[in-house]
Amino acid sequence: MLLKQIKQNENFLVDEILAGLDDDRGLIIWRNFIRRTRPYEIKFTKVLKGLFRQQEKEVLANMRAHPKAVEDAHIDIAKRRYLIDFPNVEITERSIKQNWLSAWLFAEMMWRKRFSNNGKIFIGGVLEDVGQSELTNLVVGIDFDVSSPAVQDFISKNADKFSFAVNKETIDSLRKQLIAGVKLGESIPELTKRVNKVFGFAEKYRATRIARTEIIRGANAGAEFAYIQSGVVKGKEWLVSAGACDFCLFISEEMNQRDLGEPFFKQGDTLTVPSGDRTISMEIDYGDIEFPPLHPSCKCTIIAVLKE
Repeated sequence: MLLKQIKQNENFLVDEILAGLDDDRGLIIWRNFIRRTRPYEIKFTKVLKGLFRQQEKEVLANMRAHPKAVEDAHIDIAKRRYLIDFPNVEITERSIKQNWLSAWLFAEMMWRKRFSNNGKIFIGGVLEDVGQSELTNLVVGIDFDVSSPAVQDFISKNADKFSFAVNKETIDSLRKQLIAGVKLGESIPELTKRVNKVFGFAEKYRATRIARTEIIRGANAGAEFAYIQSGVVKGKEWLVSAGACDFCLFISEEMNQRDLGEPFFKQGDTLTVPSGDRTISMEIDYGDIEFPPLHPSCKCTIIAVLKE
């Protein structure tokens, strides 16, 4: 059902992206890549916005259900301040109540599962779509094996990983805002505005960034799995998107080819590149970079390097 809806809308959804591009080979390949991935991105963004709205409702409902938690919060902050000013008194970190935030925040484990389940649908959908397309272009008459253990392991692990990261960022933002508000002595209505701010940003900016990043990751995974299944590809080449950043341009120009299964960078690496009259650096901290995205919202892709 999802794949059918995506295909019905894909031409309309990408017209504004593709307008004005020169028709050289790289841009033609990238254009076709965006034509396949953009509809998934738009639909996934919509789903993520809905999930964020539901999370916000849960947090606000928790705050209404536990209004006295703000009193515990004020006591908590007061004790912490006292502990800082008088470190030798008997009040310890262990004696300070820790449950006022827990009473308000959403059920993290449940939401991780919900985000992960939705992620599997879209990551798996775009992976299979791009994988079949790439395989058809390479070898006629072979179906892409989306059921292979390697493919299913990638879908499951990446959906869980993205879900953990997304919910951790949301909870960290909520904690920061609520603790700051409590320190200022704010009431429930004032703290509610802080919650609105966190989820307003999530809906307006984070949802699109997350969807684009995960869809591009899934699509490029599908391409590499197709290359492996084809038997005629020896490697992959980094193809930059229109308007690519200095980091991606550097990779494309200086270090753009890798063997199949070989990462461009490993987690913990630092990428330093020239940018005008200076150099800029990026820490590779989310995981190994086996293919784009290099960074959030990256729209680069890979192309096959055929065996001779």
